[in-house]
Amino acid sequence: MPAAALADAGKTAADNAKALRQRLVKLIPGQAPDSVQPTPIPGLFQVRYGLKVFYLTGNGRYLIQGQLVDLKDRQNLTDTSLDKARLSLLDTLPASSFIEYRPKGKARYTISVFSDVDCPYCRALHAEVPALNRKGVAVRYLFFPRSGPDTPSYYTAVSAWCAKDRQTAFTRAMEGKAIPKATCANPVKRDFDLGVRFGVEGTPTIVLQNGQVLPGYLPVDKLMQAIKDASAS
Repeated sequence: MPAAALADAGKTAADNAKALRQRLVKLIPGQAPDSVQPTPIPGLFQVRYGLKVFYLTGNGRYLIQGQLVDLKDRQNLTDTSLDKARLSLLDTLPASSFIEYRPKGKARYTISVFSDVDCPYCRALHAEVPALNRKGVAVRYLFFPRSGPDTPSYYTAVSAWCAKDRQTAFTRAMEGKAIPKATCANPVKRDFDLGVRFGVEGTPTIVLQNGQVLPGYLPVDKLMQAIKDASAS
């Protein structure tokens, strides 16, 4: 296709995306889409509200829900979009709002883990954090008490955050040991709400460096392979 024709096609797609955005704002007042982007399929656009994705024809008439997969490249384009959206949400959180366990020296990889202090598999994963650190992995935690707000697990998470030494308190809680009760401004409810947006249904839920989500515990060797694969993607 000549360069001029490609430029015209790009301009048309951008114009259609803008028009679709305006149409959606009118259809759903007060809820502007986070993203309206053309897809590789001519006349089909991807619309994203937070972590919800659907597809819309350029004339705004037909809406399609489901996965868009490029069979040639073997890439799930819907998942790729959601991975980027998850990273964008995590990037809005200040680094100081995590309990983080870092390797000595520079970290090669970083994973974010939604965790529950009373979850057996979370405790199994936390016991392997030193091994992950030795392999260059920084592990940063977000709180996801599965029992919900205003429950014993929730308040244990608050106490861990409000402790003078957060890492030690969190580790003791993960070992099933009692920690002193404490209260202060904390990110526990924020983390829990973010986990709900992420679709967390169980813990641990691990978010890799590319935004991919691993639901559940993996032993160190398998987790390291997933971490390396995500870093290479």
